[in-house]
Amino acid sequence: MGLVALALAFVAGLLTALSPCVLPLLPLVMGSAARNRYGPTALAAGFVTTFTVIGVLLASLGAALGLSDTIVRSISAALLVAAGGLMISHRLQDATGRWLSPLAPASAKLSARADQGLGAQFFIGALLGGVWSPCVGPTLGAALGLATRSETLAHAATIMAAFGLGSATFLLAAGD
Repeated sequence: MGLVALALAFVAGLLTALSPCVLPLLPLVMGSAARNRYGPTALAAGFVTTFTVIGVLLASLGAALGLSDTIVRSISAALLVAAGGLMISHRLQDATGRWLSPLAPASAKLSARADQGLGAQFFIGALLGGVWSPCVGPTLGAALGLATRSETLAHAATIMAAFGLGSATFLLAAGD
């Protein structure tokens, strides 16, 4: 299951680029990172790191709580349904926007500093991985499902890194 799980996680990562909220942003995100020769690579590294950390944390939490695959899938499905409900309700979208609006000034400052080096690009990539997580729910859920079945945290991290590398493939291609 090891190599098959890694291949499946990588393919799931590749499929994230097909998400309607990811695909249109790829050239924009990577175009700004491409101002520095290694900017796209730093951004992709941050992206991969975020997905790896998310996977390890969720796998650890599942193991610590003794959650079975069925329970993890049910929780994931409920979260996806909740995200879908949020997407179709203008009132809930507005409320979420108001709740998250304090983050806008910090985001603007970070964006203004994005040209200041590879560390900033890595940080932006890490944030991007977290922001895009709900957007790529089905493919991320598949990778997380594989990671939670891992016998060790190192294996779970490897699966999530494969997912992140699959996702980063299109990010890097858009940056060229």
